[in-house]
Amino acid sequence: MPPGTLVPMPDHATETASSPGAPPAPPPGTPLALQAGRPRIAVIGTSNSVAAGGWARVVQQAVEVVEASNLSLGFCSSDLFAFRREAMDFAALDLCLVDFACNDGTLLASHSHAQRQVEAALRAMVSETTRQGCLPVLMILPVNSFRPDGGRIAALYRAVAEKFALPFFDGYAFLNRLCATPEMEGVALFKDNMHLDNPVSVQLGRMVVELLPGLAARRDLAAPLRRSTGFRYRYFPAGPAIRRGFTRLRRETALIGVDLVEIQSETAADFRLPNGYEATGLVADFGHSHTLLTASGTRSVRLHVASKHDGAPPEKMVLGIWPMPRPVPEMGGFIRLTIGRGRNWDVTTDHSVKPVGEEEAPRLALAGLVARERQAELPWRALLPGALDLCALVPEARFAMARAALRGGR
Repeated sequence: MPPGTLVPMPDHATETASSPGAPPAPPPGTPLALQAGRPRIAVIGTSNSVAAGGWARVVQQAVEVVEASNLSLGFCSSDLFAFRREAMDFAALDLCLVDFACNDGTLLASHSHAQRQVEAALRAMVSETTRQGCLPVLMILPVNSFRPDGGRIAALYRAVAEKFALPFFDGYAFLNRLCATPEMEGVALFKDNMHLDNPVSVQLGRMVVELLPGLAARRDLAAPLRRSTGFRYRYFPAGPAIRRGFTRLRRETALIGVDLVEIQSETAADFRLPNGYEATGLVADFGHSHTLLTASGTRSVRLHVASKHDGAPPEKMVLGIWPMPRPVPEMGGFIRLTIGRGRNWDVTTDHSVKPVGEEEAPRLALAGLVARERQAELPWRALLPGALDLCALVPEARFAMARAALRGGR
């Protein structure tokens, strides 16, 4: 078996350390937590990873197997990685489970995002993690309307896995295998188009967590640095970037607290960005925002910032990250943000919400912008010999157990 090959999960939980499926002894220098079989893991994803009864919670609760933290946030694109970047020390992590495919896929399908923007954000994520020895795991969680194969977004994520020798868990293959027998007829798979039903998500989580210790142990931490062109992404909070005297406040949820600049009139503000950067994503409290936002640098875009959650109580926050219709390069070290009304926009964040009415004041509760700078060289490491399809490693007996549990309502 070639070095770094991940063996399939055993069909029986009684496998011993001397059996063929057991991982080899960890190499010298392996962190103590990993030597004990408990890799250090961060989960960073969107609403499927936030669900209290979902797959990520299963990973977090498997304390005998992993040490896991969860930095997920719903209503976000893959720019979430840059937003959360400062909260993660990848040198202290073994694995990072990345769940952006659902939202990236629906944004692509609605023409609110571009494929090359998604790929660039993933490329930056690979650089940030692998050069510090942390192996990203691409969680391709399914969208019901993209079944059976996941369409463009699954193909894009698989291609990234192939290019950068990454492991991935294909949620479409998971559902195809789970539903391969007639006994699953009538079992609910989804709560809605984008969210797995909790019992199904739990079964997915159990399969994933059983693979993680062996996966972490097979990283080649001595792999040489490679180079790729791409972008470096950063999050720029609005507080330091906007000098005008707008209202400043802080809102918090159970998941996160964030400082906001609250603009409640038809006006404009200059957002300071370093030379060479272009804005890619808007970070805002969508529960207190409704405006036609024009972002102007050497290019201008118009985004209808709207949400069915607008009008939330003052203490409640609906934080999200929405991609700019196109990246907006700074001009003279600034991007001009114009908060106003109008019906002509490039993209809307919610098709069910009408434009700002004449009797309403435009509002934007701005947390900041995600922006990127082109890099001639992005360092990264191939921590595995090649891409690894994790779902394919799950034995049929494990799927049979999942079907029995789902039929029994457990």
